[in-house]
Amino acid sequence: MTERRAGRSQLPHHRLRAYQLALDLLTAVRNAQIRDGKLRDQAMRAAKSAALNIAEAAGRVSTADRARVFAIARGEAMEAAAAVEIAVVSADCEPSAFDACLPIADELVAVLTGLCRECECESEYEIEAEAEVRGASPKASQRWSPQGA
Repeated sequence: MTERRAGRSQLPHHRLRAYQLALDLLTAVRNAQIRDGKLRDQAMRAAKSAALNIAEAAGRVSTADRARVFAIARGEAMEAAAAVEIAVVSADCEPSAFDACLPIADELVAVLTGLCRECECESEYEIEAEAEVRGASPKASQRWSPQGA
């Protein structure tokens, strides 16, 4: 994991376990030393994107938007792990590289799945709260559309 100086303020994504796991995955992908340049580039871009999307999601205000960006990060983490696995199968890196990536990727995907579900629950709560403010039932608010259809 990354080291931080004591007393230094943290941005919202620094407090997320998912972000720390994404950095660990990035390190594991880098350490895989994939010999195929294009596959290495794709694996690194996916691992970097997973971390960046987690940071972006942490800064989003809308829970639905946060869930969407966490889901993108989840896909990127899966792509990074798959790229290392493909490198092993195609003899472009050592099998131990995937053994190092797999437990990190497994935990990261699980954490991101939980964050997506948590955001979905919050979003449903927001819909219900908005409906109460408008004096409508949650079911009616879900059927409402701006076109009046």
